[in-house]
Amino acid sequence: MPRFINVRLILNKANGVEHCYQAELEHENKASPPPVKFDFNLANKIGEDKDFRFYFDRINELSAKSEQLRTVGIALYKLIFQGELKGVFETWIAEKTPDELLHLRLDIRTPELVSIPWELFFRENTAEYLARRGVSIVRYINNATKNKVKLVSDLKVLITSAAPNGNLHFNENEYIEPLKSLFNQFNIVYDCMSGVSYSQLRKKLNDNKYDLFYFIGHGIYEDSSGKIILRNSDGKQEKVESGDLGTLLSKGDVQLAFFHSCQTAQINRVGAANQIVNPFLGVAQNLIAAGVPAVVAMQYNFPQTENGKTFVCEFYNHLLMHKNIDQAMQQARDAIKSSDYTWCIPVLYLQNDISNVEDVPIANETNAAREISQPQKIAELLLSLNYRDQERNFQDVINRQAEGAFLIQAEEEIIQHWLIRRLAGCVPDFTKAKIFLIKTDSYAIRSNSVEFWSAFQKECVDNRSCESVIHALAELCQRKSVIIAMYGLRVIEESKITQIHNFWLSLVKEVRSRDCHFRSKLILLIAQGNSTTVDQLHPFEFSISLAPLEKILQSDAKTWLEQEKVYDPLNRLGVNTQAIVRNDINTWDEEPSQMLEEICQTLFKISDGIAAIEPYWKLAG
Repeated sequence: MPRFINVRLILNKANGVEHCYQAELEHENKASPPPVKFDFNLANKIGEDKDFRFYFDRINELSAKSEQLRTVGIALYKLIFQGELKGVFETWIAEKTPDELLHLRLDIRTPELVSIPWELFFRENTAEYLARRGVSIVRYINNATKNKVKLVSDLKVLITSAAPNGNLHFNENEYIEPLKSLFNQFNIVYDCMSGVSYSQLRKKLNDNKYDLFYFIGHGIYEDSSGKIILRNSDGKQEKVESGDLGTLLSKGDVQLAFFHSCQTAQINRVGAANQIVNPFLGVAQNLIAAGVPAVVAMQYNFPQTENGKTFVCEFYNHLLMHKNIDQAMQQARDAIKSSDYTWCIPVLYLQNDISNVEDVPIANETNAAREISQPQKIAELLLSLNYRDQERNFQDVINRQAEGAFLIQAEEEIIQHWLIRRLAGCVPDFTKAKIFLIKTDSYAIRSNSVEFWSAFQKECVDNRSCESVIHALAELCQRKSVIIAMYGLRVIEESKITQIHNFWLSLVKEVRSRDCHFRSKLILLIAQGNSTTVDQLHPFEFSISLAPLEKILQSDAKTWLEQEKVYDPLNRLGVNTQAIVRNDINTWDEEPSQMLEEICQTLFKISDGIAAIEPYWKLAG
């Protein structure tokens, strides 16, 4: 857990002059620089001879381009960080160590500045967004209550959604099902309400206590008030005022509310004339005022895309894995490419003051492993498919040496994941190991090899450089095994593969120079299709190249179904497994991998199918 360095940025009106404001910077234990004054108006021109309003509208319309995000970020940074204030702030950033996180609280005391996307602060000289490079940006309302977030391991979650007739243009289950799988993985108790009305929600919250509240649906800001849209008994939309919602959630002792819905952090529409309004009229702000300690909400329209799903899942995943809310927010931002506007739309409001930052451990390894969830049970069953040759060869190597690189070949990606997870499970103390999953075809490494190090940055180091990653991983390996699994290396040009190869050799050398735990292993697993050979991946010098796995055979599926650990749960589900094994399987036309998917999805009711193996990795690290 990193140590937080607490800094508060106070934005206020300057002497009552229109469009004139003042910025003050406070450090938890250092002297403050003199405040600075700045002029701000939505009509200010900042780039392409366009004003702020133009760029904010592009974000709200979900059409902002990467260069437009940078233009806004640079302009906002230059507004606030001027002269001595800028120099002092950048010194504070430079002085922090890799295990420290700058915790920047935005204390905005003038309403017309609340709906500005300060999360886009961009340092032009270092070409980085603050919120994506070791600075946690959190919003704070000075005159709200100061409750700390109190989350315990035995969480209870309420998942809600509403799709009024003709009013929701996406499949809510696509967003809810991954969360259910995640909560199941950590044995988190949850209730789920679809098509919820206000009366149903009120009754649910009156009768039960929940720690986390998650809503997916529509949010709007109209008539100077934030609202969410529920579904009444006739199936039509039912608008709920933020004040009523705040009362409900605070009475129910909700500690964190997450709104996957547009405009839930606005207090006035982007582009409207500056006006003095009540800063508590937005959904997020009203909940903070009502006593909910933490709220995640959207300051603009939020895209219902894969990136939107990724942000939500990454947030909850990191929240549950020993992180506090600030870190979960930052990790979720980092999961989205900086060129995509999705990462800057969510904002985090916290009640507690600058000196009261509190770590929020939620799920620990003991709790996650205490009772294996259904997806994990299926993963265990799938791992029992009869492929022992690769496993035996793998174990022979790791029993002889502490470090090893392995080429894993399987044509289908889901089988690559299955085989890698199976082999990784052979590493001593696997459930205590630190695992890094790196999909090179989803990283910007193809155009910028520096991005490769960011895959490690999220978990073990802040400084994105080869040397810092090697140092951090070698330190980690002194305490536990480190397993690096890479997919898609074939898409990278040879010069960049050489860099990764040199990284691996340097890492092995660094690990060998240290005193490591006697059971610690350093393992590199590289997954490719069967057409890939070791020579084609030159210059990697693998300790071992495992025999390619051509495909899962029907005979293997039959053997798998006959195992008692598989046979018994299927029989308990009322499936005549014996008839399938004796009569059906030999005549099936489909590939065994498709058959396994079907068994997982239709019989075990695991929507992720064979991909259930992927979340099972979360038991480690």
